[in-house]
Amino acid sequence: MATAQDLAAPGDSEEIPVGPQYVAGQVVRPGRKEMLPVPGVMVMLHRVGSDHAAPLDSTLADKNGHYQFHFV
Repeated sequence: MATAQDLAAPGDSEEIPVGPQYVAGQVVRPGRKEMLPVPGVMVMLHRVGSDHAAPLDSTLADKNGHYQFHFV
């Protein structure tokens, strides 16, 4: 099973972000000695809240397992 690792995790805040936002990471799987990238898999971004949860967007991981979502 592949898991996503955050490249940058902002602190918890009640404030609504202003301006362009992004989410980026890398899909990896365990190897014998280190985590290995998983290329070409679908990554789905979900909104999860106490009032509503739903998928927001999806993308394919690149050849190194990296993905990113940009919002304006």
